Amino acid sequence: MRILYPLITLLTLVKASPTPDLGDPPGHQYPDIWWYVIPKPEMGCWEWGKWSISHEDLPLAVNWTDLYFASDILKDWGENNKIGGGKMKGFDENEMAAWICNCKHWWADHVVPAELDEAIRNIQIFCPDHGGWVWSEKWQKSWNFGPKKYHHRRKMFSIKCPNFCLWSLGE
Repeated sequence: MRILYPLITLLTLVKASPTPDLGDPPGHQYPDIWWYVIPKPEMGCWEWGKWSISHEDLPLAVNWTDLYFASDILKDWGENNKIGGGKMKGFDENEMAAWICNCKHWWADHVVPAELDEAIRNIQIFCPDHGGWVWSEKWQKSWNFGPKKYHHRRKMFSIKCPNFCLWSLGE
């Protein structure tokens, strides 16, 4: 019993004081972005015209209500399902979509609500106008939030998942 109390106290202190990896790009300060769950992520925004072929290909302004709703649908689906290795899964709401790319080619992966919540929260701060993506090299996984046209793109090396992530162009 004497060792139990110090152990509980130590675990409480460790849990209460996380060391976040801010992951900010050089020259930018985003004090509201904190990483507690996803290890050493990279983050980026869908940019106007970067992948555009025509004027219609430009990203839409983000409707964050629809993105959070699509994210909730993905979490609900993930309660009883896993994303296969080298596959992606996502859901749309109106013109917005939330999707996860599992780039571990040999293992299925869970949809973890805490990861999804952390990723969408930080993307909303970092890329408020057009949405974006979060990538964890350690976990070989990306979380993506933005216009559904990116989610439904069927071109080799499309922007919906990192290059060489998907086994096929379908879901």
